[in-house]
This record gives sequence, structure tokens and C-alpha cells, in this order.
Amino acid sequence: GGVPMSLDFYLELPPCNHCGRADGELFSSNITHNLRRMWDEASVCDALYESQGKTAASILPALESGLAVMQADPARFEAFNAPNGWGLYKHAVPWLAEVVRACRENPAAVVRVSR
Repeated sequence: GGVPMSLDFYLELPPCNHCGRADGELFSSNITHNLRRMWDEASVCDALYESQGKTAASILPALESGLAVMQADPARFEAFNAPNGWGLYKHAVPWLAEVVRACRENPAAVVRVSR
């Protein structure tokens, strides 16, 4: 029970063409929902939250441009820091960079999102 307080983002091997079994988590990471407004500001909310079943390659352009915007203008995004300290720009940028790196390395991977 309880409301999940974080977004879990996974990249998985695509299902096997022969047996249909999806077997293999390539990457997983989770981050607080308190960053949602910051993601919205960076235009990566859909790529992170609504990408279930898409390929890593298909969401990569949105993630890369969002990351670039965030890195270029810290003050704009620090305005969205969570007052309680859970959900800060200084954590958001490295997390997003990790996701971008994972998507680049595994372009055919399928995204799974749990929130």
C-alpha cells in the first residue's frame, strides 16, 4: 500500500523473436516524483513517465535535449528544487545523464516504467 514516491525506470532486452521471452534487465534506476515539475520544465516528462514499451532510441532525442537545457541553465531549474530536499537539481542532472547514457548504449532496449 501507500503511494509510490518514486519513478522506476528500466531498460530491458527486447522479447526474443523465437520464444517471446523477455529476459534481461539492462538498466534500472529510480528517482523521486518530486522532480516531476523540473522534468516538465525540461520537456522530458513524457519520455520518462509515458514511455512504457517504447525503445530507448525513440526517447533518446527528448532526453538529450532536456539534459542539455538543464545543464545550460541551472538557475532556471533550481527554482523547482523541492523545499524538503527530496528532488534537487544537483541530483536530477546526474540521474538524467545516467539514463541518457544507458539509452545510448542500449538503443534497442525496451523501456519499462513503474510509478
